[in-house]
Formats: sequence, C-alpha cells, structure tokens
Amino acid sequence: MRILAENIRYLRTCQDLSQKELAESLSLSRSNLAKYEKGVHDPGIETLLRMSRYFKISVDALLTIDLSEVDIEKLAGSDKMIFPVQVDQKGNDIIEIVPHDASAGYLGNYSDPEYIEQLDHLYFPFLPMKKKYRAFPVNGDSMPPVIDGSYIIGSWVESIADIKEGRRYIVVSRDEGIVFKRISKIEENGMFHLESDNPLYDSFCLAGQEILEVWEFMAAISIEDAADRHMENALLEKINYLQEEVKRLGDRIVRA
Repeated sequence: MRILAENIRYLRTCQDLSQKELAESLSLSRSNLAKYEKGVHDPGIETLLRMSRYFKISVDALLTIDLSEVDIEKLAGSDKMIFPVQVDQKGNDIIEIVPHDASAGYLGNYSDPEYIEQLDHLYFPFLPMKKKYRAFPVNGDSMPPVIDGSYIIGSWVESIADIKEGRRYIVVSRDEGIVFKRISKIEENGMFHLESDNPLYDSFCLAGQEILEVWEFMAAISIEDAADRHMENALLEKINYLQEEVKRLGDRIVRA
C-alpha cells in the first residue's frame, strides 16, 4: 500500500512527531511503524482504525488519497465517505454489480479501484443523472416485497449527515457485512438503529464509525415475481398456523 505508507509518514511529519512518539501513541513498536512507513509491511485493520481515530482521518482516505495534495483540515473529522468511482469512455458512471458469491470479498476490497474495476456492470438510463449507483445482492426475506436472490440498486450517500430516518438503505460495515435495512432512528451519539420490514427479524444498532458505505434504495431487480412470492410466503405461514391450531385442538380432545 504505497499511498498508505506515504500518508503515515506525511501525517507524522505534519504533527512534528518522531517515529517513537507516534508509535507509543498508537501502541506500536517503533520498528513496526518504520516498516509501515517504508511500505515493507501493511498494518492490520485494528492498527488502521487506531490510526484513523488518532489522525481523525477516515480509513478510506488513509488508503486511497494522497493526503499531501489535499486540505487535511477540511478532510479531518469529516463524515464524508470516499470510494473509487468507475466511468465509461464517455465519462458516464457505471453501475457495478456486487455478485452474491463475492459479498465477503467486497468488504475487504471496497476501496480498491482495481477490485471495483473487475466487477460486472450494467446501465439504467432512466435513473436520475449526477448520482453514483451500485447493485448489491439481497439475501433472505427481511425486506418484503424484495425477495431473496434479488439485487438492489443503491444511490451513493456521500455523507452520514445525508441519511434520513425511515428510509431504506444498503449499509456496508465490517461487523454486519452488506445489509439491506430501514434506518429507523439516528441517535445524537451517532448510533444507527436498523430494522427489517419483516417483523420476524430483530432490529440492531450500528455505531457511525463502524459504517464503511451507505447506499440509498433506488430500485430492485428480480427474475421472479416478488408479489407472487410474497403472497406464497404469507399463504404458507397461514397454513402452518392452521396446522398448529388443528394439532392443539386435537391434543385438547384427546386429554378430554
């Protein structure tokens, strides 16, 4: 990670710190920090997170932006998310498709331009212009009428401050992976409440600093009829319920 190595060295010198001083602040050995600055070794995710918190610079920026060429004061502490963008020969945004069998790989490479470039892509000419889109796989039935196996096209959310309560989003985080949920509440401390539209699934919370990417729901693509699948699932639930009721009635008759 050449950019990361140069960024670590640049940030340290900007704060007039020795390698020993910075290493102690990051709970590292000076020799390891020196290897990171030379690009000999790459730091693990825990070390990256410590660097991010210490310098108040996002992990994305540390990995992908030459910080010597930007205004660090404007970048530091910002809640803006940064990611590689792919365009065609005419400069139009490409909608990359994250395949079902590569969701885990996306978590480790979402900020790698070479990885993003290798993803398949599609075009949707009727989507609003001047926005960045990406397609993500849907697993499970937690957000009806969107069914298992579908793809969600999301619109890039540049800043966490742009997220609106009550809307549906694709949220990418290291702990929860890629999830399609409704953000029901945002607390003042930066905690996000994520809920499923299917009441059978429990809600959960994510801290803002755990979130890697957010994409607002724009469209769903499915090769099956979502309405038929939803009605089929509802009918099966009713049948199961009636079968349980019949069994309970039978047990009461036997006991009587």
